[in-house]
Amino acid sequence: MAANEGCNHVEYIGTIEGVTHNRDIFSISEVDKNGLSIPTGLPVLILWDEENANIDEIVTGAHSLKILSLFE
Repeated sequence: MAANEGCNHVEYIGTIEGVTHNRDIFSISEVDKNGLSIPTGLPVLILWDEENANIDEIVTGAHSLKILSLFE
């Protein structure tokens, strides 16, 4: 999935508890051959539906920043 979005790195961020089910949050990005992050703009997140074991949503832009702020 990350490769389809032009990214080569996936990082687990945490879990958000939902009303009907929980979602695991993963950040996808691109890193160089030395493992250093390549700036690509605002974060891109994958929201993983734990209950159904599939991608629930891909989030970008201001919405991704709002989600990330829940973990700080």
